[in-house]
Amino acid sequence: MVRATDGERTVVFITPAANFTLAPGESIHPQLKPAFQAEWTGRLSVLRAGKYTFHTAARVLIDGQDVQGKPVQLQAGERMLKIEFKRAAGTARLQVEWESDSFRREPVPPGVLSHVEAPAELAATQKSEHGRRLVEDLNCVACHTSGELLRGRVGPDLSAVGDRATATWIFAWLENPRHFRKDAAMPVLSAGAQDRADIAAYLAALKSKASLAAVASDATRAAKGKDLFASLGCAGCHDEQRHPLAGLGSKYSAAALAKYLINPLEVDPSGRMPDFALSHGEAEQLALHLVGSKNPDFEKAPPAGNAARGRELVASSGCANCHTIRDDRGAVASSLAAPAFDKLAAGKGCLAAAPSGKAARYDLSAADREGLEAFLRQPDRSPAPVADFHRLTTQLNCVACHELYSPARLSFPVNQSPPPLTDSGNKVRASWLSAVLLNHKRVRPWMAARMPHYGPAVAGLVNQFAAQAGAEPGEGAMIPSPSKPQVEAAVKLLGSGEGGLSCISCHDFSGQKSQGEMRGPDLTEMYARCRADWLRRWLWEPTRLQPGTAMPTFFSGMPAGKADAMIEQVLQALWPGKDMPEPPGWGDAGMNYTIVVSNEPVLLRTFLVNSAPRSIAVGLPGGQSYCFDAEFSMLRFAWSGGFLDMKPAWGNRGGEPAIPLGTIWFNTQSSYPLRIGNPEIMPKSVFRGYRFEKGVPVFLYEVNGVAVTEKITTSPDKRGIVREFELGPVVSDVWVTLPDLARVRASSAAGKFQGGRLKVPTDAARKFSISLEPQ
Repeated sequence: MVRATDGERTVVFITPAANFTLAPGESIHPQLKPAFQAEWTGRLSVLRAGKYTFHTAARVLIDGQDVQGKPVQLQAGERMLKIEFKRAAGTARLQVEWESDSFRREPVPPGVLSHVEAPAELAATQKSEHGRRLVEDLNCVACHTSGELLRGRVGPDLSAVGDRATATWIFAWLENPRHFRKDAAMPVLSAGAQDRADIAAYLAALKSKASLAAVASDATRAAKGKDLFASLGCAGCHDEQRHPLAGLGSKYSAAALAKYLINPLEVDPSGRMPDFALSHGEAEQLALHLVGSKNPDFEKAPPAGNAARGRELVASSGCANCHTIRDDRGAVASSLAAPAFDKLAAGKGCLAAAPSGKAARYDLSAADREGLEAFLRQPDRSPAPVADFHRLTTQLNCVACHELYSPARLSFPVNQSPPPLTDSGNKVRASWLSAVLLNHKRVRPWMAARMPHYGPAVAGLVNQFAAQAGAEPGEGAMIPSPSKPQVEAAVKLLGSGEGGLSCISCHDFSGQKSQGEMRGPDLTEMYARCRADWLRRWLWEPTRLQPGTAMPTFFSGMPAGKADAMIEQVLQALWPGKDMPEPPGWGDAGMNYTIVVSNEPVLLRTFLVNSAPRSIAVGLPGGQSYCFDAEFSMLRFAWSGGFLDMKPAWGNRGGEPAIPLGTIWFNTQSSYPLRIGNPEIMPKSVFRGYRFEKGVPVFLYEVNGVAVTEKITTSPDKRGIVREFELGPVVSDVWVTLPDLARVRASSAAGKFQGGRLKVPTDAARKFSISLEPQ
């Protein structure tokens, strides 16, 4: 929680982290002048005891002790945190970073921060901020002129509204838009039935010159539209509570709705309904699905209307303040006069409990009116990019699909989730954000859900991502330009040859699909997309930045000097972008689909039968291989012989399960093997990724909150495998359950298997191993 003051006003508000980057003239909060001082207070969750060092351009106190810039020993648990900052003239940047003996320097993750108290001042600020949001959402500034700090929501262009809506629908809509859609921003402006009939007659006659081609009713295509509605993520914005679509068939014909869906920004430039890059066929399928619902109240014929009088009413009612309206006579201009924003009086006009006369009737609640009046008493003073970022991402509902300081509302299948946005201010370059937000650039072409195009409405986000994260504006730090020999040597790390990391097994390359099932973003676009400092953190320990990611941990088990040198080589390899040479092995997949294991383990993320889609196949020297199921954090099966035939996954259209080349001698399908405490209760597991120790993968996961590492190696006689477990602190016995011991011989120094179970006493559970081989 932040308490900030500019000497005249004090505001108290909640923020995800104590981070910002402000240009001269900008403030931490819109109600404060640029010269401010602020204090953050709350709790810091320390997950692991150790020595921590905090780095930032502010004073940091932990449990009352000043710790800025000097190592401090912290015990696990919640610590009281305070950060004090006073702004100097010019650009201001604050980003709180920390490091410890268990992780490298990084921005403090918002997930470990929380606030404690909720003083009365917080409620006052939230009330005013609620009013501020209403001013934009209801477009108050369209009628009531204000300064440059307030931006209203532009209404749809009505110049061809007759293509989309009938006079019948318009007449009923004008009576009370919230009868059709309860969250409608449109107010009631004209109460008389004849006035509404005249306006409806005028607006229904406004049509484009091009006629609409009819879309025939088709149950099969409508069913496909229903599936498309689900796969595109439409439900993230449209459900029974938020922007419901019930009754849409009373407004649109299928042809009119399809035309709108092809380019909604042409009609509504606010970006609230974005462009999903639909084909004509997809738009028609969606339209056929959506127009099947009708609202009987919007099907009743209106009285006869006078279109000429309707045009006069449109001008005098202020419709043109929110809407662009053009007809054969040109643009309709509003003749409605309204006081300036700073001249509005509480409880009068639109803010009255029962507005009268020409005042717009928005059906405001008492809380809405109180919020608007609070904002009128204390309006904005300064541009505030951090507040703008949170307000705009809320308005555009980014959190429906993206994790942004909280989980996304929608869930997606494996490898179909849109990327998290929490750390994007530190991750993504401004030029790339501009390409994505404003120029239709897309990174993950395999996803069913699509990143929509919002038009100019999101231009501010290009710089606000970095501003709210306290990151350096623009592109961030660059690496020195590598020489051609450096690039050629470095690219070998990305390939599947000797010493390579096999990045091409998951990542696309130069617009071509990756060789594996788990697709990752194109390697040739990586450096243009991601800031170098973020890439270094990501490569060192990806699961710390994104728990559960499919990205392997290659480097954290290496000596720091060697790891850092290899990470810099990866950055040099990525630096040329589209001019990057092909990594070794990229062009070979079409000729040979068999993966052969020689002197080093081979790891490949792919899809295997009888395991979840998030499968990891590992081939060990000596002829033993296994499948680790990352979805459930468990060894699924093991086989002896060859490793994998990838032709089903890579050949032809691809996407089929890879084939193990050998005999499966160990198989676990139903019983979770590792249990802590009661062996009868299925535990909760969370996959945390993997790292390499001398080339051998070590899997990281949690079982009922206990950290587990599991390393699987070939047994000394090469007949089976050895599973080495290392657990965090446990306070109860550990059980290992194995099926079908009639076919598998299992042994452990920790004890004997009885009835398919091994009990590992608490004092031995921190580190133990199990040997498995076929009978």
